[in-house]
Amino acid sequence: MNISENKTNLNNIKNDFIGDNIKNDFIGAFQNYTFWLYLPMTDVKLKYRRTALGPIWNILTILITVSIMSVAWATIFKMDLSNYLPRLYFGLTAWIFCSSMIVTGSNMYLGSYHDLFTNIKISIFSIALRNMTFHLYIYFHYLIGAIILIFLLDVDINRNLFFFLISLILIICNYFWISILLGAITAKFRDIAPMMDSVMGAGTLLTPIVWDKTMLGKYENFAYLNPFTFFVEALREPLMGNFPGMHVYLGLLIFIFTGFLILMIFLKYNFKKIIYWST
Repeated sequence: MNISENKTNLNNIKNDFIGDNIKNDFIGAFQNYTFWLYLPMTDVKLKYRRTALGPIWNILTILITVSIMSVAWATIFKMDLSNYLPRLYFGLTAWIFCSSMIVTGSNMYLGSYHDLFTNIKISIFSIALRNMTFHLYIYFHYLIGAIILIFLLDVDINRNLFFFLISLILIICNYFWISILLGAITAKFRDIAPMMDSVMGAGTLLTPIVWDKTMLGKYENFAYLNPFTFFVEALREPLMGNFPGMHVYLGLLIFIFTGFLILMIFLKYNFKKIIYWST
């Protein structure tokens, strides 16, 4: 078999796996809602199989960790424990939600969805939606703990809670482009995955979760040089009864428009190469 015949066969395989164009794959991914809306429920059940408490372990683990940290850090920072504990819980669970989506998203074409992606005709967008929905279901479990803390510690609940839904939608939109872009780049350059693990590990300390940005005094706005500050505050503040601020939503919107623009340019030149990079 000569080189030209090899190229022809590769193109035929490519057409078997990838749609005719980006638009069709994008629309088709949302239409195939059974794949990314219902199957992640099965993924969650498999995650907790053979455990008596199932997802309750996640809630208990975070609650115990946050309780111990709150006693220590509230004493060090001289903060009110009844205010610091829920703030730390809401912030830490928001961080876990965002960081886990980004880390797993950067590796989704090489990790748990690799066989599915390379052996079945499935869109890169469908894979991203399924991974996103899986972590969204896990985050909903954390909200059970949030409700417990809200009632036990008498956290102020008001109309600002409505902004939590807006924040969640904006963060999901950001995750969508981030995961696809990082997933594709990681498929090409395998060093990106461990690098993202390191970045997100350091991000836990650099993001105002354990500490508050007001501790920086007149430099508190420097906290927004860290883009993850927007994500954490958008989810945490409405649960605390606070409005995150227009600057937070403006930042998330800028990330969305800029990110999708970069993603579209990237896919324009590399859309049909991703399947080969993943093999």
